[in-house]
Amino acid sequence: MERDSCSLNSQRIQELEKELQDTKATLQVAVEELHTVNSELERKKEVLAQLLADHENLLNSTQEGIVFLDGALNIRKFNQAITRFLKLGPQDIGGSFDHVATGLETQHPTVAELQKVLATSTSLEKEVLTQDGHSLLIRIVPFQPSVPQTAGVILFVGDNSRIEQLQHEVQERQRMAKILQQRLHLESVVNSISSQFINVSVAYIDEQIKLSLAVLTEQIGMGCSYLCLLNEETNEFERYCSWPESPSGHCTVGKEITPYWYSQLERFQNVFVESVKHLSKDAQREKLWMQNNGVQSIVIVPLVYGGMLYGCLGIVASGSSDVQLLENVSFLQIVGEIFV
Repeated sequence: MERDSCSLNSQRIQELEKELQDTKATLQVAVEELHTVNSELERKKEVLAQLLADHENLLNSTQEGIVFLDGALNIRKFNQAITRFLKLGPQDIGGSFDHVATGLETQHPTVAELQKVLATSTSLEKEVLTQDGHSLLIRIVPFQPSVPQTAGVILFVGDNSRIEQLQHEVQERQRMAKILQQRLHLESVVNSISSQFINVSVAYIDEQIKLSLAVLTEQIGMGCSYLCLLNEETNEFERYCSWPESPSGHCTVGKEITPYWYSQLERFQNVFVESVKHLSKDAQREKLWMQNNGVQSIVIVPLVYGGMLYGCLGIVASGSSDVQLLENVSFLQIVGEIFV
């Protein structure tokens, strides 16, 4: 009896040790994932800090006066140049614009004009005179960020001869901010797709790929996304999965229908066509295919593993799109690596 009891205790100890090892391995994986997420958050923090620094440098480097007002027309921020026209100081931050004294004639921007721009989201522009008779151009534009609660207006005051340069600088800043927002958004989509494949069983891989293609299509704002596998016997890419779902069959890339694209993928090169008119003379069949199928733009990346081509991943737009296609090339490459 004593021997049997010792044997049972020894067996129980072994089971507990195995459970402890399994738990340790699971915790190690969780710690590694947390390190990865933390590194990604730190990188995004650095990107946002750089964007803020760029914003401040732009405000301080321009010679045109700029004032940011919130939805209640309180002063949020201004640059040094505006102090040539408005008597502003650090103590005015958070105060009402209605109490600000100006160096302009009676045509200075009124609270009613600011409220009109805020209510209608329509820009207002007019010429004003300084007290010494110098001509300036005032422009009031709505500020419409992604969070509605932070809406307001921006007041620009500048010399007529320099206003176009100012507008160009602002547009460039807005363009760069939009690109950054899209990049951060795409990175969040990648993280979402990647998380779907953590500890997924083989039986659910196809389902996860379909869900990922749906997310890919919706979040990028393109018309269709698809995954094709290379048939080594026919040297054709066959549709494996797509969103929206369509009958299986030939993919958009094949040695016969699109030989130029096919040769690019064979060399592990990306296919990037922003518009039909940008196709080279070597891609006449591709041009015909795009015209016949009403495709405006397309991006295809090869799926490569171990130095071998296994398939391709593509997105297609049938109409005009504001999507930054160049950003989507690297984005698709990352998603393709996840699928492979």
